Formats: sequence, C-alpha cells, structure tokens
Amino acid sequence: MHLINYDTFKTFLQAEADPKLAEMIIEVVSGRIEHALNRFLVEQYRSTKFNVETGKAILSLPAFPINSAVYSVTVDNAGITMTEGTDFYINESNGVIHFTQSLYRYNPLQMTVGWVGGYTTTLETGAVGTTITVVTGAPVDLIHACTLQSIFQYRKRDSLGTTSITTPDGSITTSITVPNLLPEVKAILKSYRRSPM
Repeated sequence: MHLINYDTFKTFLQAEADPKLAEMIIEVVSGRIEHALNRFLVEQYRSTKFNVETGKAILSLPAFPINSAVYSVTVDNAGITMTEGTDFYINESNGVIHFTQSLYRYNPLQMTVGWVGGYTTTLETGAVGTTITVVTGAPVDLIHACTLQSIFQYRKRDSLGTTSITTPDGSITTSITVPNLLPEVKAILKSYRRSPM
C-alpha cells in the first residue's frame, strides 16, 4: 500500500531519485502512518469479531470511512442480527457504530461486524514496473504527511546509523538513528487517528 506514487515523490524532491529505493521508502512510510493512525486505510470488506462490554453503546471500527453504498453494515451479536436504524446508527466518516441501547455482556468475541471501510485505491504500475496499490481517496493532509516523511527518510538515507564523523579538524560524535515520524507529520496525523474506545 502506497499513500503516494513515485511521481508525487519525485516532484516534491525536485530531483531524480532511485525509483526502487523511493518506492520501498514510500511503502514503509505508508505502513508506519497506517500503524500510527491505529486504523486500516485501504478500502475493502472486513468482518471482525469484537468483545462486548456491559453498558457499552459505541463501537469504533478499525477501517473508515465506512462505505455503506458498497456494502450495508451488518452486526450480529451472539446470534442475534441487529438492524441499522433500529438497533444501531452509523457515523460513516468516523467509523463509529452507535447502539440505541447499551449492550449486554456475552462471551468474548461474540459480536461480528461486517463492513466496507477505508479509502479508495487504484492499481498502478510503479516506477520499476511492479504493480502497486495507491490510496487515491485519502485526504490531502495524509498524502502530504507521507510525502514529507518519505522525502526526509530518502534524503537522510546515507547518514542513518552514523555514530561519529572524523574530519581533519577532529571528530564529531552524533547519533542519527532511524527517525520517528517528524513532528510535522505527527501533528497532521493527530486529527486522523482512531482513538481506542
């Protein structure tokens, strides 16, 4: 999964880049962003079992926005099929199911939810001829965050892991490790992060 393609990367870099290395960095950064968001970004059908807690009235799905035009959300709670509009309502943009009544405690993993969630994607031919999945429906902010982080890691690729540099005037000790997400990227991701409920 790629949040950006090589052309976007190259345009922002304003220089030629090793396409294979760039695509590898984009894929890794896209995965790190998806992990940091605590949600899945690629739109697809998912069926997941959830634990039900007594008194709970909200369920946060790990892939959104929900596309109920493609597939209606189904909720089965311990063998009882629940009905949208009667038993629950959906906040599609935030991936949240609001139940009309508090849920009762059943055995673990007794609630099954089926839905289509995530951003739209397209298959493209990558810069090195391989087929890649590019998330095309993501907000511009997420695409920008992936671009910033990918360019940063590409530019710093030669100095990662460096602990000291010796020059004719002396040596400098430094520590350049694999970078965490940039502060700017973290700030962008904050508003898109799925909070655990």
